[in-house]
Amino acid sequence: MLLPGWFLGATIIAIFVSLLTWATVRSLINDGSGKTLTSLGPLVGAFLVGGILFETVFTLMFLAYRNSLEVPKNPVFIGSFPAATWWLLFGVWMVPAYFILLYVVFFDSWFLPPETMTRFRKLLVENKSAAPTSNSQGQLD
Repeated sequence: MLLPGWFLGATIIAIFVSLLTWATVRSLINDGSGKTLTSLGPLVGAFLVGGILFETVFTLMFLAYRNSLEVPKNPVFIGSFPAATWWLLFGVWMVPAYFILLYVVFFDSWFLPPETMTRFRKLLVENKSAAPTSNSQGQLD
């Protein structure tokens, strides 16, 4: 009976991690630096580890909830919380911190590499030189 709910949650997590990975890999391949998918193995591996961690914690929360339904008079507690609640609070809500940590630690190499920053500065200079100038009354020429 609970299996469709688990499947929906697992699918949503898989889509979330897949889209994070796809967007990051796509931006690095298209930034003009000549990177290929094979050179981005560590990045894909890091997102894969995060996805497996997320799915594992979600499954443990699901199993703890299912077990609490089977034995409702004697629930398992972890600390001061029922097991399923504990997995939700300290597992499912905390796993996205792994992806935040990836973003913070690898920002300069994965999300805004030096090649992209160089290209951005070049476009900025070109844009400033092509910008219209204003005359002494503040009107554009």
